[in-house]
Amino acid sequence: AKWFHWITVGLMAIALPTGFVIKFITGEAEGAYKMAFYAIHESAGLTILFAALARIVWKMRNPPPPHPSDLPPLMKTAAMATHHGLYAMLILQPIMGFLATNAWGFPMQGRTAYLGLIDLPKFMEASTGLATVLSWGHTIGGYLLVLLLAAHIGAAIFHHAIRLLLRRRAGIAPARAPAPGALIRARRLQGPSPAVGTTRSRRIRPGPASTSARMPAASNSTRRAAPGPAPSAAS
Repeated sequence: AKWFHWITVGLMAIALPTGFVIKFITGEAEGAYKMAFYAIHESAGLTILFAALARIVWKMRNPPPPHPSDLPPLMKTAAMATHHGLYAMLILQPIMGFLATNAWGFPMQGRTAYLGLIDLPKFMEASTGLATVLSWGHTIGGYLLVLLLAAHIGAAIFHHAIRLLLRRRAGIAPARAPAPGALIRARRLQGPSPAVGTTRSRRIRPGPASTSARMPAASNSTRRAAPGPAPSAAS
């Protein structure tokens, strides 16, 4: 999951700045530069879409740990809302941008091909009205995505730094949820527990002690030499 997270962060560090800069590139001499920015922005955005979908599938098969039990309900609600909002925008934003480029009559082909190599098919004919609506939605989505990112980063700093420091000063140990699958892995390492009455659960009991071991040793005062045979009359 961390790989998906940091790959998405790197792609957004490319897609967001290029998206905000494109509109300031004007003039015939700068046309080539503008197309290069479009190519980088569109390829990064479409890759973000693929990464977000792959991460959702991963999370469905590997559920993340729950929030700490001591987290206030309001913070849990805010964290979940920000989390779901980010996922929604990571999916909707690239789709709106991709459809907008097609509606403007500039599909991802030629100089704006995906990753500079793959020409994607044209999905619709040019439509100025639809392109305007999609472009406005894409622009608003970009600013909303920045706000969600700021909320997410602020919550991470508060939870992992400020809140943890305050709890340590108050002498309260942080409540941590177990990692996903940790209990299952621990049980696998321990192996199956032995059943009652099996060889593993039986204790080795000492066998019967020998007669010499059970009889107490005679003390020196009670030890006497056995009398020999009586002498015969003939002698």
